[in-house]
Amino acid sequence: MKILITNDDGIDAEGIQILALALFKDGFDVTIVAPKEDSSGAGAGVGQVYLNTNSIRYDKVSIPGLEDIEAYSIDALPAMTVLAGFLGFLEFLPDIVISGINNGLNVGRSSLHSGTVGAALTSQHFCVPSIAVSTEWDERPIFESAATITCELIRAINAGTFNLAQKKITLNLNVPSKPLDAIKGVKITKLSNYGLIKAVNRNSDTSTLNLDLTPHDFDHNDETDIAALRSGYASVTPIETVKHSSHEGLITNINNLIQPVWDRSIMK
Repeated sequence: MKILITNDDGIDAEGIQILALALFKDGFDVTIVAPKEDSSGAGAGVGQVYLNTNSIRYDKVSIPGLEDIEAYSIDALPAMTVLAGFLGFLEFLPDIVISGINNGLNVGRSSLHSGTVGAALTSQHFCVPSIAVSTEWDERPIFESAATITCELIRAINAGTFNLAQKKITLNLNVPSKPLDAIKGVKITKLSNYGLIKAVNRNSDTSTLNLDLTPHDFDHNDETDIAALRSGYASVTPIETVKHSSHEGLITNINNLIQPVWDRSIMK
């Protein structure tokens, strides 16, 4: 199995290097294609691709301790590194994309803005499965637990009968920053109604916006990602990329709304 690994913290981040080493030691064919710089919060953005000559700088790099792993640093956002991997940059097509390990959880509504999640979702354009991997923020995070769980997930995907690629599903894995034996287990969860930014306060004197990052409350008994994590479990949430709605009643209602607008427009 050929694995493309990327992240949003940049190629020099500890998380991606620990993940790559764990996968390599497990016998997987690993290639790192990651942003040159920290691109946290980039979502699935690809940057201003029409500027200058439409060219993007890249470098082949040797990472200490990972000399046997092919690695590239690209001066681009995380989603663009995945696009590059599928559109001719590599000499092969990846069988799966792993994005991470991010130092900081990507849960609930906040996952929409995550470069880690955005890069993983980009693989769905090519009907290739992906996993976004994040661990609880810590000054000295324990990435190894998330790496071990990721390896097990990949083996399960490789051997399983459920085709994540066909369903266009990305697995969003979030793991407590604890030793593996201190984690209670893994739960399949839903996205919580959690947003990192609670409020934005304007300070007119300094012309600045002050962000209130107070975490939202949650119910320990619900089935969401943040509840599982706060209860000591790792969380796996299946998520989908942008797609049209197939809700028949909604489509009919919108059509009834739009048609009179068009009729009035052409009569002007």
